[in-house]
Amino acid sequence: MKPHFTPTPPPNAVPIPFHQCTSHTDGDWTVWRCPLCPGYERRFNRVTGEMQVRRGGSTALHSGMAGAGDDMVGLTQGLCSN
Repeated sequence: MKPHFTPTPPPNAVPIPFHQCTSHTDGDWTVWRCPLCPGYERRFNRVTGEMQVRRGGSTALHSGMAGAGDDMVGLTQGLCSN
């Protein structure tokens, strides 16, 4: 497992829920899902660089890890979509 970034809000920010996602590989895709947010899924295609995010109505910040062979760029891209 490779470590990843952890979103850090500004010191005066209103606390936002933070959830840890689980991940798996599905072909060329690394897929992160939140066990606390039904419908939240973030997918990154390691070949094309395409990112897909389904928030499922969640307002929480999400973070996660991927296996050693996965490209963590997918989790760190498009933080405004996280």
